[in-house]
Amino acid sequence: MKKNKWLKILLTVLYITGIGCHLVLLLTMCLHPHRVASPDAMLPMTDFERAFVMMAAGFIPMAGSALSLVWVYDLKNTAHRRRNMILALLPAAVDAVPFVFMAGLVLVMLAEAWLEVFGLIH
Repeated sequence: MKKNKWLKILLTVLYITGIGCHLVLLLTMCLHPHRVASPDAMLPMTDFERAFVMMAAGFIPMAGSALSLVWVYDLKNTAHRRRNMILALLPAAVDAVPFVFMAGLVLVMLAEAWLEVFGLIH
């Protein structure tokens, strides 16, 4: 199937924008991990925590962008298929770590709440 030129440009721009956001969040996590941006907020968060949550929230769009990039450029049928797929999907895999951690944390908290409701733990 022949891909549209404008579709390639649009999806590439979205992917590069996602990579830029990803790099800014990683840089924020590395440079200012203990600075609290809004100490008077209802839920004050350090820059590390805020970047971690934003990376978890950005996993689904980044994964969609990476998979669409693989589809549009047909990376399955290239000479260096494995290398190209790894490089294209690496940002989504890095974003998957905070997403899985946050999802697991929510599930554990839900299980703990239900166990407390049924009186199995105090």
